[in-house]
Amino acid sequence: MTFLSEPEEILRVLKQLAAADPDDALWLAQQLIDHGCDADHQLWEPNTLPENCQTLLKQFASEFLVLAVVPENRLGTRQIIKLDYHLRVDTTTHSILDQFAMALGYRELIFDIPMLTPYAAQSYHLEFHTPTTLSCVTLAIPDGDIFNGSSIDFSQDPIAHVHAAYVEAGPQVGEAHVRVPLAGPWFSMALTTLLGLVVSVLAFALPGSVEMLRTNTEYSAALFFGLALAALGLLISTRENALETYLHRPLRAILLMNALLLFVQGTSYAGNLRTPEFWLIVNGILFSYGLLTVVVIAPRLPEIWARFTSSEPFVR
Repeated sequence: MTFLSEPEEILRVLKQLAAADPDDALWLAQQLIDHGCDADHQLWEPNTLPENCQTLLKQFASEFLVLAVVPENRLGTRQIIKLDYHLRVDTTTHSILDQFAMALGYRELIFDIPMLTPYAAQSYHLEFHTPTTLSCVTLAIPDGDIFNGSSIDFSQDPIAHVHAAYVEAGPQVGEAHVRVPLAGPWFSMALTTLLGLVVSVLAFALPGSVEMLRTNTEYSAALFFGLALAALGLLISTRENALETYLHRPLRAILLMNALLLFVQGTSYAGNLRTPEFWLIVNGILFSYGLLTVVVIAPRLPEIWARFTSSEPFVR
């Protein structure tokens, strides 16, 4: 491509892109791509901008992106271009069942990460910073043409890192698999579910327990209402970003369900309900807790067993 304007004019247009609203910036970027000009000046010939430059220009117009231009004489033998941007969570592509499946561990949330200009360099590096209460299970990029490097990271470290080298340009895409780890909100949710199931079964199955709880209504109310309030206390969230909130929302819904089941059970004992209402409520609660426990624990059983049989801390 041939530039028809001075570098100062091109720099002026880039500053205009950075300062404009996203919609205006994208319109201006498309004008530059299609016609090679802004409103007043022709910067280069129409339809001559390379494809990788088109992608970079659109990214610059639409994302939070900072470029630092360093004179060549200030660089050594190694030249680095670093792009830092935020990935957006598209919540419209996942149903409620998908959200629960991802939060409980049945599946992972997969991000496609655009790799801008991954070619003609000695090494291309990609880093993925995972929020504190989430885990990056896998970060992968396509194998390199001349240098494969380490194109897959299974470490689950807070910062996943992969690198490779590419000779030819192409629509390269990296892939990050994110999930909710055992520690944190999932552990709190699973613990309250198991505790609610154990208390409900013992209150129903131990000899004389039902009549004792009906007779001593203040103790039964204190037991179940105290557990319910503890479950509600775990609903209080700490500071989170949008991705954490999105994946933790189903876990908080289960915590709220646990609290409601305990409240219903406590009021049933304290209210001294008689058959058949009482037994219908008890059987419904036991069935709900049993089903909920299986759904919650089942997808993580292999991981839980692996943690118990290894020397690593259980809630990493």
